[in-house]
Amino acid sequence: MNKKYNKIIFDVITGGILIGMISYFTLLFDDNPEYLKIIAYLWAVPLIYFYFLYIIYDKGVNAIKSFTEHGLLGAILTIFIMTVTYFLIIYKYSINFILLTNIIFGLFALFIYFYFKIYNKF
Repeated sequence: MNKKYNKIIFDVITGGILIGMISYFTLLFDDNPEYLKIIAYLWAVPLIYFYFLYIIYDKGVNAIKSFTEHGLLGAILTIFIMTVTYFLIIYKYSINFILLTNIIFGLFALFIYFYFKIYNKF
């Protein structure tokens, strides 16, 4: 089998295990609320960043640089909306409003990214 396909299969299996673990911890939340905190931490910990770097490392330093720059842009937007969400929770907005705010922001960010072809800018 082609080496490229072996890498794809390995990446799919590794990613599937990672997502499966997150799904498993989500299901355990009903019995143990601390698992939701663990999921949040696992989502944000740099190990996932490492996983993506591992997937693209053979493309070279320029690919890692571009990946990191665009990842930083996404992370900054995520931190912004997480901060907004935190304040909406503190000020007791409804869960529906919080979810709507998040989806609108996410869709708007995606629209801007692709409409202005930010992926080609740097």
